[in-house]
Amino acid sequence: MSKHHIGIEPIIELPNNKVYSWDFRPKKEEIILTTESFLKCVICEEPIEPNINGWTGGNNPFPVSENGRCCDSCDVDVVLKARLQNLGFSEQQIDSIIAVQKDMFINKKPL
Repeated sequence: MSKHHIGIEPIIELPNNKVYSWDFRPKKEEIILTTESFLKCVICEEPIEPNINGWTGGNNPFPVSENGRCCDSCDVDVVLKARLQNLGFSEQQIDSIIAVQKDMFINKKPL
C-alpha cells in the first residue's frame, strides 16, 4: 500500500491566477502562501488568511456586499448579524448566536 494519497486531486484556481492543491504527493515546486497572495476582505480590507481547513477563499459577504469575499471575523461579526436581522431575530438572539459562532470559528473552542 502506498504511503501517498492517490485519487482525485482537489484544485482551486483563485482570481490571482495561482492554483492551489491539497494533493499529498511530493511536488516539484511548492507554492508558498504569503499575505500578499491572499484575497482581501471587502469589509475590513485585511488579507483573508486560511481557515482551520486551509481554505483561503473567504466567505460570501451578502447581504453586506454583493461583490468580493470576506474574512472569517467579518463573516461572523458583520455578515451573520445582517442576515439574522433580515430574518427578524431579536438583538439578544443575535448576540447569543454570534457568541457561539465566535467561539467555534474565531476562537476555535470546542462546544
